[in-house]
Amino acid sequence: MNNSLSITISGKKFLTTKSAAKLLACSPQYVRRLCSEGSLTCVTLGGAWHVAEDSFVKGKRIILKKRINKSLRATPLQLKNKR
Repeated sequence: MNNSLSITISGKKFLTTKSAAKLLACSPQYVRRLCSEGSLTCVTLGGAWHVAEDSFVKGKRIILKKRINKSLRATPLQLKNKR
């Protein structure tokens, strides 16, 4: 098993999903989902996703947008319970 946090392919730096998840403040499973749906620039090596470092800005925008949409859909009772 490769425990390396990053690899370089054609001069482009790629991080593991675990490292990417820490930087994006989400779960590795969510990062893999973003990779599989094509929302992030990723490659698979040995069955594991690796995320292009330059796609983090895009990833942060996607995650922020989804969190905002989720909070807009919250019911008044859900908002009251958060306080």
